[in-house]
Amino acid sequence: MNSAAFFSDISHLPNLVTLVRVLLVLAMYPVAWFGRTDLLAFFFPLAGATDALDGWIARRYGLQTEFGSRFDSVADYGYYYSAPIWFWWLVPDVVRSWWPWIAVPVVLFLAGEVVKLVRGRGVAALHLYSSKAAGAALVVYLTWVLWGDPPRAVFLGLCVFLSLAAAEEMAICFMRRPIHPNARSVFHVIRERPAR
Repeated sequence: MNSAAFFSDISHLPNLVTLVRVLLVLAMYPVAWFGRTDLLAFFFPLAGATDALDGWIARRYGLQTEFGSRFDSVADYGYYYSAPIWFWWLVPDVVRSWWPWIAVPVVLFLAGEVVKLVRGRGVAALHLYSSKAAGAALVVYLTWVLWGDPPRAVFLGLCVFLSLAAAEEMAICFMRRPIHPNARSVFHVIRERPAR
């Protein structure tokens, strides 16, 4: 397939939106490194919006593909696991003072990835309702950090919410094999499990 055919085929639109997120992630490294909070405050929520938009387009227009799902997972990992690095560079005092609260959800999400590898699923993001809500909450909160000074209680609530989302993902990894990336919640997985 030549590049003109690729870009003219609407079925690739969700992947192009995902590609925009990947390019934004790459662009945010020098932006954060050079302390351009103003640009990161624009790029960061824009990349977060592409995370919602690519999946919505794929589902709405029946353009879901295995490649698109995996590409979205790679872009998600790049985006969400890069965020702590960017914020470390931009607001190191805040990150240093809150590191135990930040570490808990990060360690839980990483532990979930290890469980996926051990259970034979490989590394792929699950598209749980809680993961989507946690991702959206993280984008909103970190954008708020770039524009102002959110209350401590909001941060603590976010950390608890992220930890619960990570725990749900890990629970699903223990409950089901193979792990389906489009499982919606632990309750959906329980309903789908065959009786023994």
